[in-house]
Order: sequence, then C-alpha cells, then structure tokens
Amino acid sequence: MTSLMKTNPAPQRKPLCYICHTACPASTMKKLKGNHMNHFREIAEDQRMERTPDGDRVEAIDPAVDRLCLSCYSAVSNLIENQNSHQELEFNVLLQTSHTQCCICHTQQQISLIQWPARVDVFIKREIFIPEGSRLCKDHMGEDGKLLSFLVQGLQGQRRTIKLSPIEIQRWFSVLRTNAIRNQAPDYNDENTIADNDFFTITSLSKDQFRNLYELCGPVQVSGHDRIVYKIDLIMFLCKLRQGIPDEFLKAIFHYSTRQAVSLAVNKVRESLMRAFVRTNLGPDSMTRQQFIHRHVSDFANQLYNPNPEKPQAILCIDGTYIEIATSSNFRIARQSYCMHKSYHLVKPIMIVAPDGYIFDVHGPYFSDSKNNDAKILIDELQRDIRGFGQWIQEGDIVIVDYGYRESIPTLQRLGIRAKIPNIVRGRATRDQLPTEEANNNRLITKSRWVVEARNGHLKSVFKFFAHRVESHNCVHLGDLVRIACALLNAFHLPITMPGYNADEAKEMLRIAAQPNHLMQRVHDERLETRAPTQWFPMTSDHLPAFPHLSLQYLHDLTFGKYQVKLAPAYVQDKNTRDGEYRFDLSRESPGLLRAQVYSRHTRAAKYQLWIQFHEVPFEEALAGEQLPHPLPNPIQGWYCQCKTGARTLGTCSHIASVLWFMGWARHQDKLQAPSHSLLGIIDDAAHRDAPELFDDADDN
Repeated sequence: MTSLMKTNPAPQRKPLCYICHTACPASTMKKLKGNHMNHFREIAEDQRMERTPDGDRVEAIDPAVDRLCLSCYSAVSNLIENQNSHQELEFNVLLQTSHTQCCICHTQQQISLIQWPARVDVFIKREIFIPEGSRLCKDHMGEDGKLLSFLVQGLQGQRRTIKLSPIEIQRWFSVLRTNAIRNQAPDYNDENTIADNDFFTITSLSKDQFRNLYELCGPVQVSGHDRIVYKIDLIMFLCKLRQGIPDEFLKAIFHYSTRQAVSLAVNKVRESLMRAFVRTNLGPDSMTRQQFIHRHVSDFANQLYNPNPEKPQAILCIDGTYIEIATSSNFRIARQSYCMHKSYHLVKPIMIVAPDGYIFDVHGPYFSDSKNNDAKILIDELQRDIRGFGQWIQEGDIVIVDYGYRESIPTLQRLGIRAKIPNIVRGRATRDQLPTEEANNNRLITKSRWVVEARNGHLKSVFKFFAHRVESHNCVHLGDLVRIACALLNAFHLPITMPGYNADEAKEMLRIAAQPNHLMQRVHDERLETRAPTQWFPMTSDHLPAFPHLSLQYLHDLTFGKYQVKLAPAYVQDKNTRDGEYRFDLSRESPGLLRAQVYSRHTRAAKYQLWIQFHEVPFEEALAGEQLPHPLPNPIQGWYCQCKTGARTLGTCSHIASVLWFMGWARHQDKLQAPSHSLLGIIDDAAHRDAPELFDDADDN
C-alpha cells in the first residue's frame, strides 16, 4: 500500500520596511514605484539616514524592491504635507514689488531676479521684506548683485501678510543666524572666537604662543586676595603694547566697566608676567654664562672679535633707545628728562643684545640729560652691579658699543673687558676721512653692532606703545613694560641671522681688512683728483660696453652685506636728476680706470669724487652680447671714494656701490624700480625745484 505524502510549501519571508526595517506582510506595505514618487523617495532616504549610525552606508532606494510599512509611509506623507503647507506671516513688505518689471524704475528691459543675498541685505538694513520673484534692472544693481546703497535708504514698505513655506522659514532663520554670528563681538576669553590674522594683529602672537604665555600667568596678590589673570586681561594687555591704545579705548573695545578697571587689569597682568615669564626669558637668571655663549654667540662673531677664538667668550652689543614721555609737573624730573639733542622729554632704556639678536637684559630706563650719557650709564651699571650685570660679565668678555661709550673704555680695560668701538673723523674739514685701517675696523664693528639697533627698532615697530608718547601714569612701570616686551621678542620672535656668515667668512673679512688701499695711494701719488679734464674721456652709461656685467650676489659679496646695494637706486636717481643723465669719466692713460661724482644724501651741496679700477671686457665680446655676469674672477680690482669711509678695502661705501650697481647690473635690465617721488607733487616747495626724473622704464610704486 502506497501512501502519498503531501509537502507544505516553505513559508515566504516577509519584506522589511526600508526605513524602520520592520517585517510586515507584503499586502500591507506601500510600493515606491513611479516618477511621481521621486520626492517621496528622497524624503524616505533622509529618514533612513537619520536612523542609521554614523559611518554606516545608506543604500539608495530600489523602486522595484523596497517598500514602506504603513507607519513610515504615513510619517513621510505628513512631512511632505507640512512642507507644502504655507504659513501666513505679517511683514513690512516692499511696495514696489513686481515679477515682470524692475521694482525701482518699472522698466521691463534687462531685468533679473533679486537674488537671496540682496533680499537679506535689505531686510537687515531696513526691515523691509522683498518677496521671492521680485526683479531689478542692471542699472540699480551693484557688482555684488545687491541694491545700490542709496536706493536701499529710499525703499518703502507696507504691513501685509505673506505666505512662506516651512523650507523658506527655515532658510531665513539660518541666514539671519549666520549674519548675527558674523557680526557678533568676539569673546575675548576664548581666543578661538577671533580669526587667526586678527588675533596676531591684536597681540603680535599666534594662538599657540598665546596659550603658552597664558600658562605662565599665575594669580596675583591684590589687597591680600588672589586675583586671577583671565584671558581677556592678557589679550587686552598685549593689545595695549602692540597698538599703543589708550585705556579709554581699551575700555570700549574689551567692555571693561571703567578706565580704572583697565588700569587694574594692566597692573595685574604686568605683575604676573614679571614673576615667571620675564625671569625665564630675560636677564642673568634666565641662563648660565655657558648657555649664553653656546646658544647666542655665533661662530662668525667669535672668530671676528675674539683674539683667542678657541676659547669662546661672551660677546655683547650695548646701546640705548629713547622713549618719549609726557612733560612732568615736577621741575627736577622735567629738567633731567629733557634731552637737548632731541629737544623732547625722553627716558633711555639700555639694551644688551647678543650677536644673534637675543636680548640678554634691559637696564633702566635712565634720564636723558647730559649727566646720563651712554658712557656714564655703563660705568654706573658695572660699579653698582645693576641686575647682576657686574657679576655676570667676566674678564676677557667683549662688548661692542658706539662712539658715545668712549669715556667708559678705561673702566672696561681695568676690568679686563675688551671693547670694540668705532673711530670717527677727527677735524672739521669736509674732505677729512678715516684712514684705511680705521675705516676697515669700523666696518668690522658695524657688521654686528647693527643687531642692537635692529632690536631697538623691533621694540617700537612690534610694540607701538613705545613709539608713542608715554603718559605719566604709565611711566611708573615703564621699566617693567620694556622688559616684558623684550622677553616677548626673545620667546616668540625669530633670532637675527646672517646666512652665509660663518667662521671662514670672518677670517676672510679679517684678511681683507689688513690690506691697504692701493688705488687710494695711486690717486694721491698721481694727483688724479686734480688732473686736467683733458686726461679724461667724458662719457655716459651708454658709451661704456667694456664695463663688466655684475650680478647682485657679486655686489652683496663685495660690500659684505645688502645695505649699500639697497641704497643704490636712490643715489642713481639723485645723480640722474641733478646731472640730467648718468655721467662719468674714463682715463685716457690708464685702461679700466673710471672717475665719477656722486652727491651726498644728507647735504645738498656736498658731493664726492670716486675712482673705480675694473677689468675691461674685450670690445668684441661686449658688442656681441656674449658676456655672462662677472665671468672674470676679479672684475672689480680697486676703489676709492673721498667720503669719510671711502678709503676702506673691506667692502665699499654707498657711493661706490651705487656706481657699481648701475654700471654693472641696473643698466642691463629691461625695467627698473626707483624710489617714489609722489610726495613732491603733494607737498609744496617754496623754492620751486623741479621734481626728479626716474629711470626711463621705472614704475613709481
């Protein structure tokens, strides 16, 4: 007997809802097929994405497969219905609205829709609502697509009801919020609310540097209580130093209650910074002597100034800078602060700087009368051991100073300190000049002494508080403020470097400084300065193809720096203006000997005669244009100028550098840029002197 067995079919799996993944009978689910369901599918995908964990991928709807349960279908339908339902709101609506003509002049020519930014701009400025679809002609529209500003002020509105969709309302809220955030005053207790560029303009620091500085600002004892330094206090203090803004303006900018509150915050930050930050970044306590020598005495300076370079010594550049103060009502203070040389009431901080620009310490400020000259100040600092300086400096150390310190040399020598001081021209005659040896010695000194002058300049350019007149209530703590500013320069600003200047370069400078000026001796022996004009060929720059081409790098190497070359365009411009063209003389008897006259930049009547011995380029090569810049190992063989430093062989004076720059480099360029003379057309001149002419192809920028 055969039994027939029936098999039941396997149960079918229920489809899952696309949004909530709930399994439902297929007969109860809604399909998503058809083009009319496009917007419905977009909303469904958004709902699915909201339910999906971050990072998980959301598959797009497959209309042939995916379905929605009744609950999700109803939810999506309600969302679409709400989007399509408009809300009636009352606004001050623009009277001149039109969809077919300009809302200002009613023309129908060259009109376009008023864009969203223009509608928002009018609403913010006048609280007038411009309906979507309104149009404007090009004559009333600015380059940014907005209504011209004078038209906005003349618009008129009327209160009436406008229908807006939920999407439009959401968009208006978003735009108005963005605009409010953009115009919101920054929170000065949170540096992140300030743009990076604006923050640097306010404080001279980056945000990371500011955070490092703030970590060192501990609480300060005021009237027996600890007062915390807040970020807004530190930012305000740095802004005061950076921009030199009076306390009244700081009160308005940083929203302090009174000017006295600003002064109290300034004193609180000053005391806090002096306790920790300044002590670790300025003064003898900030590092040991060996650390100072190792970190801040360069190999170049050690080789150049130390007679025993195998045993490095501390090298210091010392100089003062003037800070103007308000006239005191105390007669003694007024007398002692008045500087006869500057004709102002001044005080003088003394800056002690390493060869790389690191500020070792700041002394003072001192009065600026004749009893407080540079030499007496230095002697006083050593004798009274100001801030431990007398104990820190030792026998064999080297100080680089200017001529104003000459009276302190005996004191320095008794202490075993080597002083490097420049020479000056003795005598009043215009033609007097330094001998070659002394002129070379001066160049060796100025090669590093300019660093202290640069740091004095940085103090006033970075912190404009010291470039302005300091009021009396700030003078009480002026010394602390200067030391804080110098500590900031040490901690957060780059050192001063001279690329390429190492011990070998120092040896080369010392070797050249020992050489005599043979061309000067020849000028004197042959009396070339008084030789008859018939012994010279008068020429212009277009008539000397045999002068060698020189590169800017060669000129920088020749002058041992860039300063003289930087002044060359102004010297050439001045010579062209006075002579009408660039003129010089060429010797008839001595090949390659050039004579020229260059005018002083300080005195209108003074001019200096100079001679340059150069290696002549073969005439055929010069005409063929095949010459490369200074292909010869020694294209310039000698120079001599009658100015005060013109006898030196270590580099050249600015007058000689200007001739070499023009003859060897500038005249071969297609385009040159000369110093601007625009002020000559703005500032009146009672003498009616003609304005200077620039190079033919120069830009007046």
